[in-house]
Amino acid sequence: DDNEKIVHEFIAWVAKRLGIKSMPEIFIHTDPDWSVKEHSFGRYDPKTHSLHVNMANRHLFDILRTTAHELTHCKQNEHRHLPDSAGKTGSHWENEAHAVAGIVMRDFAEYASVPEGIVYYGSSYVQKVRNEAVEEINNRLLTAADRERLLKELIPEINRKVAELNRPYYEARRLRDAEFYIHARKALGYDKFL
Repeated sequence: DDNEKIVHEFIAWVAKRLGIKSMPEIFIHTDPDWSVKEHSFGRYDPKTHSLHVNMANRHLFDILRTTAHELTHCKQNEHRHLPDSAGKTGSHWENEAHAVAGIVMRDFAEYASVPEGIVYYGSSYVQKVRNEAVEEINNRLLTAADRERLLKELIPEINRKVAELNRPYYEARRLRDAEFYIHARKALGYDKFL
């Protein structure tokens, strides 16, 4: 599952970002009943040094935010043993985990973004170009058959041109993803294979 892979990569990135010295055992749940039973979408257990996150029926960003929150509890536990009351609403521990998770999510969005100066030509740009081209064809004095033929040729040609325009964007993403993959492997302790 792509989302589960992203969650594992995110865990490695957050661990590095927060400076977690000892990675907890990770449990990714995909059963909606887990959250019902636990009354939570995620949990860090200091007694077993384990992190649980449920992915069932949740948006990826919500999963990542929960993961960042629970990893913050892991980091808190490295500084000072978490009391049983740490997860209670309004506790210093819980408020700090919420705040740090928000900051981590913002930092990750910046980290995961494409380098400055690289432009992505998305669907709104493609639609604009298509509309302009269709309008130009419609303004020509053409037979209906010629107009239909040109319109059929138009879409693949526009898609090829946009793909070419987006080549720097995808190259930057590929390089960024490769860099992130290397950092993730190192954070997970796989650096001896690099």
